[in-house]
Amino acid sequence: MTAPIPRTVDVIKRIRDKTKYFKKVSGIADINRMMNQQTINQTDMPFAGVWVPMTTASENENMPGYMAYETTTYQVVVVLDMTTDDTGYQAASDAFDLARADLKGCLMGWDICPERSNGYPMSYSGGSMVSSLDSSNSRAVYHFDFDITFVISDDDIYQDDDLPDLTSINTTMTISGNPGPFPSIQIK
Repeated sequence: MTAPIPRTVDVIKRIRDKTKYFKKVSGIADINRMMNQQTINQTDMPFAGVWVPMTTASENENMPGYMAYETTTYQVVVVLDMTTDDTGYQAASDAFDLARADLKGCLMGWDICPERSNGYPMSYSGGSMVSSLDSSNSRAVYHFDFDITFVISDDDIYQDDDLPDLTSINTTMTISGNPGPFPSIQIK
């Protein structure tokens, strides 16, 4: 049996254990709650919420069996308090840099699943302000993306247990008469 696939909860735990900046780290349900609440709870700020917006996979690279590479993007949505920042400068620059540096320190280079990662640890792939989540006068919202690529193998795919195991193949080659450049081969 192959090692388990990395989970979002593993990334959340990693940030919680390693962060020196975020007061609250959780999953997608809290991202929506943070964006919809009227009053910002100071004990939650700065906030980081983790979710998986996308996975991609390569084509099968092993025709007799199965082997492909799956890249999972873990997106960290960061909500920063702007209630005491009238200009927006602090949240737009200093807080952004602090959040990005802290997340890189928590996740970049971390090998979440060494048995599957083929030696490639988590990497940082970028970040920006999130306009679709309606940053407002009271909060600024950013996202930072971290990718990990791992192997999908025969152990991960459906296999029909009803098929008998193929233990051997008995072959006999007979050449009759003048075989020419291509002898006839019979498999019994």
